[in-house]
Amino acid sequence: MEHIKLNHISAETMLTVESCPMGYFGVMTKEIFLNSSFWLDIDHDDKESIPIVTVAEKSIANLSFEQIIQREAEEMYEDWQDDVICALEKELDLKGIEEKFNKIFDKYPTWCEGKTVNLER
Repeated sequence: MEHIKLNHISAETMLTVESCPMGYFGVMTKEIFLNSSFWLDIDHDDKESIPIVTVAEKSIANLSFEQIIQREAEEMYEDWQDDVICALEKELDLKGIEEKFNKIFDKYPTWCEGKTVNLER
């Protein structure tokens, strides 16, 4: 398994931090992590007290009416998807609505665990 050394990561990089003894899981920048009790209070002799840290991977929701309609079309008649998209486009600005939703989604990402960070000093 590939590990990334903590000193090779920029201060602004988002990290996931899981502390088993404390039952904590969160996301923070490297800078905040280095100033937190998760880092400052590590007892390197007690492996269970060392948090599991990864480089966080950003995940952003995406609205696509085409994908939504495609899922529903599997259970409908043959030309249902084309008929529905055509009718919706006459009534609504689908691309404009998608853009507005996705612009808001961009502001609220979620963070998932990525590559493990080596915490050895």
